[in-house]
Amino acid sequence: MKSRITVALAMVCGLAIFAASIGFAADIIISAEVPQATDVNVVLSRVTGDSWTPAASMNFGTLALDEDLGIFLPPYYFAADVGVNGGAPWTIQHSVSGADFTTGGLEALGDNVIVTFMKQTGDEEGSELGKVLIMNASRSYSNVDLYPGWLRVYYGISTGEPGAEPAGATPITVHEYAGNYSGTVTISLTAN
Repeated sequence: MKSRITVALAMVCGLAIFAASIGFAADIIISAEVPQATDVNVVLSRVTGDSWTPAASMNFGTLALDEDLGIFLPPYYFAADVGVNGGAPWTIQHSVSGADFTTGGLEALGDNVIVTFMKQTGDEEGSELGKVLIMNASRSYSNVDLYPGWLRVYYGISTGEPGAEPAGATPITVHEYAGNYSGTVTISLTAN
């Protein structure tokens, strides 16, 4: 009798566990919407040594002649951190306009300014995407190219350092025509 009760009790427990495992379920829907990117956010900084100062424009100011090197140099360079305000797919375009920076030679600075494109994955961690003269700086980078980071673009005047600058880079010497030079860098977004 005891064994019948034990078997019956085991069957009841087994049926209860089976019923609990298949009979009580609820589905809860989870959802979220990631909005499409519609604009770029650019933070421009003037960099002097380890100091990054917010800047409204890239004004290298009056260049100073380094008499030892025989070239004109500014005391700083610029960095632009570029982000987007929404989800992928998207492409960031970088373009330059104005004859002073889209051509080279002694009457323009297109071969004197170096542009370095970086994929940043941290404040100081990144990988170089390209280093070009500003007159050749029309580039596009997609969200795939920049994953998992963001675009940072450095702008500096050529120092003539061998192996550190792109082919054709020319320091600004006393042979460059005197005057004010200006152009425009445009950073825009296309949502794909």
